[in-house]
Amino acid sequence: MSAPVEARFEVIRSEDGPERLRLRLGGELDLYSATALDDAIVKAEGEKWPCVCLDLSGLDFLDSAGLRVIMRTHARARKDGRRLTLRRGPEAVDRVFRLTKLDEELEWDDAPAPVE
Repeated sequence: MSAPVEARFEVIRSEDGPERLRLRLGGELDLYSATALDDAIVKAEGEKWPCVCLDLSGLDFLDSAGLRVIMRTHARARKDGRRLTLRRGPEAVDRVFRLTKLDEELEWDDAPAPVE
């Protein structure tokens, strides 16, 4: 019997100027990787960035655990007077937000991604 394959997930940090931190997410954001995203966000919050952008364009999959981390982050940002923006992901990821109508509640950053 083969061992389960761990889902691939990564968070790549980049600064979009002095006011905004971009966290580019890649792979699968699910129950097993949600903690890694939460850790990256808590670190960014501790650094007091006025705006954090979660770039979902590299995600292959998003489940309710990942969505829960995003919504908790959104609530904390509003409470603390900061902004959380999201860059849209592929259709399968974007569909989760449309079906839950959270696409209407969150702030979307649809500007072109910076060239790296």
